[in-house]
Parts: sequence; C-alpha cells; structure tokens
Amino acid sequence: MADYTSLGSQTTTIQNKINALAGSTLSSTDLLYLSEALVLLGTSLGVNDVVGATNSAIAQINVAKSSVITVIGGTANGSAVSSLSTQVGSTYTLLNNLTPRIQSLENISSSITSQATSASIQAQQATLTPWLVVTSSKLAVNKDRYFVVPATGLIITLPASPNLGDEINIVDVAGTAGTTNFTIARNGSLIQAQSQDLIFNVNSKSIRLVYSNATYGWRLL
Repeated sequence: MADYTSLGSQTTTIQNKINALAGSTLSSTDLLYLSEALVLLGTSLGVNDVVGATNSAIAQINVAKSSVITVIGGTANGSAVSSLSTQVGSTYTLLNNLTPRIQSLENISSSITSQATSASIQAQQATLTPWLVVTSSKLAVNKDRYFVVPATGLIITLPASPNLGDEINIVDVAGTAGTTNFTIARNGSLIQAQSQDLIFNVNSKSIRLVYSNATYGWRLL
C-alpha cells in the first residue's frame, strides 16, 4: 500500500494543475493523455487501495453482524431470550387469572367473618341462664335473665363483685312498671357512672346491663 504521509500536499498540487487545465482548450489527444495520467496517479496515490480496503472492512462488518445475529438466535442465549419471553407471557396470564381468585377469597373471608360473628353471639346466648319469671325481690348473678312482674317494693339487686363483661337482662313482662315501679339496686357498683339505684318505671321496657369497670360501672344497652 502507498505511503499517505504526503497525500495532502500531493492532492493540493493535483487540484492546482487541474484548475490550470480547466482554463485551457484541450484536444482529444490531450484529454486521453490526461485521463490515463489520472488513472496512474490514483493508483500511485493508493486511492484504489483505500476504496478496496473500505469495502473489505464493510463486508467483514456485515459478516460479523450476521454471525452475531445467528449466534443469539440459534444458541443457548437465543433460547434463553425466547424462554424468557414465553415466561413473561405466562406470568401475565397468571396475574390476570389471579384477580377473580382474590375476589373469591375476599368473599369467602367476608362470609367466614359473618359466620364467626353469628357463632359468637350464639355462643354467648348459649351461656346465659334460662329466662326466669320474677314476682318478688331477687339477688342477681351474672348471666341472669328476668321477666319481671312489677310489684310494690320489688328489688333486683345486682352482683356485689362484678367482673368485666358480666351482664343482667331485665324485662317488664307485665307492662306495668310505669305505675308500679321496681328498683334495680347497684349493690356498691355504679350504674351509668352514677352512685344511684336505678328505678325501673317505663311500661314494657327491656334493659341489658353490662359491667365495664369501677369508673363507669354497669352500662345500659
């Protein structure tokens, strides 16, 4: 291959010669000689070598590109890419199928919660004592349930040492408490946070007393 160290200065000289020739009238013979001279000049300067080398390099790059594409598409790497694409598609499908299943589980959970609440109420009711018709004064114990027939001087006395959650249920079964009051004695504990006995004076009223603590005492529900 030719030496290109002086290519710049040689090119400038050629350009000057050509510009000079452009201002002259050349015969057909002169043009032929000039053409042959330019061909020889291009060969001597290595222009043909530069073009050939460039084309060869481009061809090698294209071969390498095709080889890389073939390697990626046809070997383990290509298989991994293809497998990953398939797995991504499968994951999307599973996620889409998961939504209705989550909704179904939420419905089941809600149903179980409702059933558990109902079972808790039923269990609580099952631990209560049977209803008792009361016509005279009575000392109540936890879980007692009274149908009271109001009578003058009748007193229902609450438990002396109640615990959190203790309860007493009382109903004016005769519907006459408005005219024949009876008393619910607090027996040392507060009722509705008040240190007073409760006078039951409303016809057909039913109350449920549940004990909270020493600060608030029995609460009416």
